[in-house]
Parts: sequence; C-alpha cells; structure tokens
Amino acid sequence: MQVRSASRALCLTIALAGCAFLLHAQDEHRGRKYTPPPAVAHITVVVTRGLNNKPVEGAAIIFHPEHNGKDQGNLEVKTNEEGRAIIDIIPIGDTVRLQVFKPGFQTFGADYDINSATLDIPVKLKAPARQSSTYDKQPDAAKPDETAKPQ
Repeated sequence: MQVRSASRALCLTIALAGCAFLLHAQDEHRGRKYTPPPAVAHITVVVTRGLNNKPVEGAAIIFHPEHNGKDQGNLEVKTNEEGRAIIDIIPIGDTVRLQVFKPGFQTFGADYDINSATLDIPVKLKAPARQSSTYDKQPDAAKPDETAKPQ
C-alpha cells in the first residue's frame, strides 16, 4: 500500500514539475505580447437651456471618436436629471465629434481634441429658429439693378 501511495506521490511531483517547466518555457518563447490599453479621458458634458441655464434631462449625446483621422464608430449616452453625461472610454490624443439632440431644441455639434485626462464640455441648447420657405412672401431686398445695361 505504501509503495502505491509513494509512486503516486512521485508521479504527481514529476507531473507538477513538468507543468511548471512548460509554463515557464511558454512565458519566455511563446504567447502574445501584452500591450496595455491607451490612457482614456474622463469627459463630462453638461447640457443646459440657453435661456435660463436649467439642466436638460434626456438629451441624446453622440460621440464620434476619430483616431488618426479614422472614424472609430459612435457612442450614445443620455443626460441625467442634472443635465450631465459622463463617458470615460475615449483615448487621450483622439478627436471627438460631439452631437447633442433633444426634441424642441436646435441640434448642437462641435469637434474637440482630447489632450488631457479630463474634459468638461458645457452645451447650451437654443430654441429652434424660424425656418424660411420659398412660399413665404419675401421682402424686396435684392432687386436687380434696372440701370445696368446687358452687354
């Protein structure tokens, strides 16, 4: 009985030593090289009304990050009851195009360079402007010069 347990213990010891050797050898010669992820910026967007600076809840904020001029897709978040939206996955050094949508307001859009670890972006949404139409009566602003003679 003792011979079997001793041989089992010897086999187990040899197997563990072999596994440790293989793992050590694999670390030195094989496997992928680990590259750490890039540092990311902590971006806070605060959306308020342009007239009274009250926060706008539920505004859709869309981030379009670009790395070396190549579009990296888009990310959408909504503002909370304080008008804030926070995102911290865009790498430092990228450029981001920011779009803010909320029914009843003009759409906001701007480009930002991410150069620091934190970026605070205040956005003031304006009421929609009156749209002009070709069917509306236009003022006589630009009449052709009647004194000019065609050549």
